[in-house]
Amino acid sequence: FGNLAGDPIPQYCFEMPDYFTFWVRVKPYFAYDTTESHRIFTWRIDDTHRLILYYRSAEDKISLYWRDGGTDCFLWSQQFDDGTSYDNLNQWLDIVGVIDLRTSQSTGSSFYVNWVLRDSDWGGNIDVKSFNFPILSIGHGAGANHWDGEIAFLRIWPNYLATSTDISNRMRNIKAEEVYWSFN
Repeated sequence: FGNLAGDPIPQYCFEMPDYFTFWVRVKPYFAYDTTESHRIFTWRIDDTHRLILYYRSAEDKISLYWRDGGTDCFLWSQQFDDGTSYDNLNQWLDIVGVIDLRTSQSTGSSFYVNWVLRDSDWGGNIDVKSFNFPILSIGHGAGANHWDGEIAFLRIWPNYLATSTDISNRMRNIKAEEVYWSFN
């Protein structure tokens, strides 16, 4: 693992597993009604092969986007605002994804924000992961808006699908291999 030589933005040689769990803790500096989307992390080959975790400004939601050559599929968070009608965006957010890309089913993955299940249906049958995604970019994406805020850490458990018990225990008792980036 390591930052690619000469690139000031964190990019790592880290192959995306076919199934995995991630947990990232972020704090946005932007308002919920921003006109720009902000990428938290990206595994990407090109515009038709990528997994992106980002704040999507059009919906005021955090989205996990998946495409491996075919259909655009999304897992969505709740809607955000300044706390008047929805959840306040400007706070520390714990985002957890339990991602299974081995089958073309619309279910089998789950998406949590602040330990609450927000979505478990991609909205369509997903592309089975068939390509290698060797580069993980944290805090930005190719030609995209950088994350405007703090990223405390990113934890990834390759080849492990967290259970609801793992989630309710806030990932404390997982006994599986883990890759950890701390940005404090």
